[in-house]
Amino acid sequence: MLSAANKIEVTYHDIRKDISWSLLFGSAAYFLLNDQDSWLFYLAIRAIIIGAFTLSYWQSRNKSLASLPNETLQASHNHELPLIRHSYLSGTDPDQLDEGERYYLGHCIKRGFAEYLELFVEKSQFKHSSITLVPQQIMNDLKKMQSEEEKDAYLKEKKGVFVYGRIMTFFNQTNPSGFLENLYQHNIKSKIDNEKKYILFPRAAFECVISEALFTGKEIKSIISQVDTLICNAQYFDLINSNCHSGSICVLAVAIEHLKRRYAKQWYDSALFYKQGNNTDIYTDNSDMTAQQIRNLSLIMLNAMKHNLGQGVLNNPEVITQVNKAIAIANKFKVQLSGELIERDVVENKGFRFE
Repeated sequence: MLSAANKIEVTYHDIRKDISWSLLFGSAAYFLLNDQDSWLFYLAIRAIIIGAFTLSYWQSRNKSLASLPNETLQASHNHELPLIRHSYLSGTDPDQLDEGERYYLGHCIKRGFAEYLELFVEKSQFKHSSITLVPQQIMNDLKKMQSEEEKDAYLKEKKGVFVYGRIMTFFNQTNPSGFLENLYQHNIKSKIDNEKKYILFPRAAFECVISEALFTGKEIKSIISQVDTLICNAQYFDLINSNCHSGSICVLAVAIEHLKRRYAKQWYDSALFYKQGNNTDIYTDNSDMTAQQIRNLSLIMLNAMKHNLGQGVLNNPEVITQVNKAIAIANKFKVQLSGELIERDVVENKGFRFE
């Protein structure tokens, strides 16, 4: 249970410490054995450096992974969605979303090099990470369908599912330039963009987990714009410290903050700080729904952080900051949220933005 009684905080894995330990051991071995002058000596030094880095890396990464909760997502708390093929995707870019439409937000992965790796293993563990948006009407229609074949045919016809991920722009298949020219022109730029425009593991389908949380197109635009600023524009897409997982996890974390802001705005606009009795919430139904959505989206986010051993997430300080902000919200946001908490939030944060 994500609650104040069981506080969770994800531990940041600083790879620089692993590098420092490996160089320290390597330097110590070099000075102790520097009278040796053979290729075996230099090979041994390299082995010590690599071994020390590997040991330190795994210890630190396991510590970070251990800080994630062991809770599993309950199927009843998520919307079921079949495998999403590339042909099911909408061509609408994030900045073109209908601001009045409502979308269920989720997370998805695409297994890389599956056609080769799955000759040797059951499922490829090399995963690309994105977010998924499903319009409310499409989700309502899918709930009425029984067979996977019927759902597949419907999704292929509608082409209404949105998959947005952080991708390097030179992968854009609509650009007529060649790969090397694209690489030169785009200079390893990245942004949260529509996956339909990109060639990335084209034979693999997206495996999606969809939350209960609904967002308007306007809210999604604001969330993506914030993540573009925090991650895509501020960090190089180096695959190690910052990658596709950095972007998608940050989107989920920022979305949780938006859920809290939305509730605060609704409370402020509707109640006008009017409280009944002993500072109790006069909108219990809305509070209960928001608390469930925050908890549901938090669990999806925390489970998604385990993909690829958390590379680009657990070792990315900006992502960890946003994740721990989201977890703090989930820890404090009780079903019976008091008006006093919201009022304090508004008063203390003079620049409080209700986006």
